Amino acid sequence: MNASSLIEQLNAATFDERVNGAIEVEGFDSGAISETRQWVNSLRDKVVHDLQSTDEEEEHRSIAASYFIDFKTQWMGLNTKMNYAMFRTGQPDQPSMLRGSGISVLIDVVEQHADPEDVDTIVTFISDRVDRAKAA
Repeated sequence: MNASSLIEQLNAATFDERVNGAIEVEGFDSGAISETRQWVNSLRDKVVHDLQSTDEEEEHRSIAASYFIDFKTQWMGLNTKMNYAMFRTGQPDQPSMLRGSGISVLIDVVEQHADPEDVDTIVTFISDRVDRAKAA
């Protein structure tokens, strides 16, 4: 994994543009949009900080995998909450929708730089656990 490439992509203006494109939803509360932008930026800053804390390739791989798990499971929870609100009220839960959209950009960027085998293993593990929970 090339940590410097991931850090560069996370700090690029195009990252901010992608986040803005994902969360600037017409009709949504501008305060919620701003808060979501700050939340995504704080998550991004944590990834960058942790990657910069070591020069070890194996640690970079572990950091990317850990954040991929974290972000993917957060996205799943947000998506579930948003879908339940849609089912219950006919309206999405705006904060959940915005955060889910914003974190999906982080997921995409981290996934592009993570080891493909790690990503496959993680996605399979998470999917298996969710399927087991639904069956219970």
